[in-house]
Amino acid sequence: MSGKRENRIEIFGQTFRFATSSLFCYCLEYLLYLAFLNFVPFPSISVSNLICRALACTANYLINRNIVFKSDRKNAETAVKYIIVMVSVIFLSTALITLFNRIFATESNTVAKYIKSPVDTALFFLSYTAQRLWVFKKEKTDPESHENDTEEKSPRIDDDYDGGEDV
Repeated sequence: MSGKRENRIEIFGQTFRFATSSLFCYCLEYLLYLAFLNFVPFPSISVSNLICRALACTANYLINRNIVFKSDRKNAETAVKYIIVMVSVIFLSTALITLFNRIFATESNTVAKYIKSPVDTALFFLSYTAQRLWVFKKEKTDPESHENDTEEKSPRIDDDYDGGEDV
């Protein structure tokens, strides 16, 4: 039972680290966005927004890889998977907000203003799950090869016991 409890505590801690990482990177993105708008002459707001999003996603990937999920997988493998998840989340967010706005057609995008937070909250949990189970998934060790290694290194005490009496 204590194993289940420790697992729940680890998952809660991981979820908390993920939320903290996400919040930190959101703030970083927003501060960069404000700084770029005020001090760097970009050709458009869209370019500024994309650059800020890319920088924040890079920071988020590094924090998630090294602190949240403590992954030892190859950078190239996890980076490609992370990009796939992030692009999917951005696409889904945009598509769902647009869909809800069209279903509940209102003037001046009223629904779009209020639906973004619930949609992005749901996608936050989707992103966490995808990163935990796919992007930064822990590699499983082969239990048989592990057992064989353990048996060779530390033989059991009763290995020499043949069931009979010493003569």
